[in-house]
Amino acid sequence: MLSRAAYGDHSHAIGRDEAGLATLGWLLIAAAVASIAGLAVAMVQTLVGGVGESVAGYSARLAAANLMASEIHREAQASSPGDADDADRLNRRLGSRCGRVPMVFADTGGATHWKPGIYAGHKGSLSSPPRWSAPPSCAFVGPR
Repeated sequence: MLSRAAYGDHSHAIGRDEAGLATLGWLLIAAAVASIAGLAVAMVQTLVGGVGESVAGYSARLAAANLMASEIHREAQASSPGDADDADRLNRRLGSRCGRVPMVFADTGGATHWKPGIYAGHKGSLSSPPRWSAPPSCAFVGPR
């Protein structure tokens, strides 16, 4: 009987048994490579999905910061001080709330601009209600 080398049988070099089937060792290696490839695909999908959720979350938080500043602005515009002390209290309270918007939404990188109101007092006669000559305002500015 001739040796395997005489017949050109090199199955032992490529991980096959005498019947030409792959050995258990090669099957385990192939399974490990497939598992690693599957894990890599899952990791990439998770990262891409995470970036998408992060962008959507950022946009939602940016919109919420704008909404909060707009609400403060509307309240400031609608306010009507009774006297100079009331105008000062309104400016401080609303200005403080406006200044907290970038703190609450720090991840957006935005800032607010607060413009205190200017109290005009009474227009014309003392029977006229007090008013702002320039009402206070709050505006949120997103990152540049």
